[in-house]
Amino acid sequence: MQKSALLEAGNIGSGHAAIVLSQLMDRKIMIDIPSIEVFELSQLGKILGSQGKIFVQVSLEVLGGVRGVMIFVIEEGLAIALCDIIMGQEKGATKRLGELEESAIKEVGSIISASYLNAVNKMTAIALVISIPHYNIGKIEFLKNVLVEKGIKMKDTQECLCIETELIDNLTNIRSFLIFIPFDDAIDKIIKALGV
Repeated sequence: MQKSALLEAGNIGSGHAAIVLSQLMDRKIMIDIPSIEVFELSQLGKILGSQGKIFVQVSLEVLGGVRGVMIFVIEEGLAIALCDIIMGQEKGATKRLGELEESAIKEVGSIISASYLNAVNKMTAIALVISIPHYNIGKIEFLKNVLVEKGIKMKDTQECLCIETELIDNLTNIRSFLIFIPFDDAIDKIIKALGV
C-alpha cells in the first residue's frame, strides 16, 4: 500500500512534468514510471547497474517539511540522446555535453524533480521546495561527495527512494532515475502523511 501511494504520487508528478516538457519543446512528450523502490543507499550502484558507467547527475536540495537531496540520474550516452530531443535536433546531432547541453539537462532534472515534489505536496500538504540544481558527470560514487557537501555521512543515511522514469518521444525511450535521499525520517513522514 505504501509503495502504491508513492507510485501514485510519482504518476501524478510525471504527468505534470510531461505537460511542462511538451509545452517547452512544442511537441508531445510522455513520461512513464516503470518502477519505484525503497532500498539501502549502499545498494544504489547495483540497482542502477552502474559498474564502469558514467552518469550525468542533477542534484537539488529538498527543504521544507522534510529534508533531503533529489537527484536526476541518466547515463551519459542517454543524456546526449536526450539533448537531441530537448533541442529538437535529429538523432545523433549532439556529439558531446557542453555548456548548452548542461543547461538543458539541468532544466529537465529540475522540472521532473519539482513536478514529483509538487505532487507529494498536494497529496500530503507537506511544504516542499528545492534549491538551484547542481550538475555533475562521473561514476555513481559521486553521491558520497554530494552528501559530504550537505554535512551528511553515508552511514547516517540508511535508505533512499528510487523512481525509474522513461521519457518517451515518438519511438525514442530515454531511461533515467529520480533518486530521493532523505535526511532523518523524511520518507516515514511522507508515508504517514499519505495515510498508509
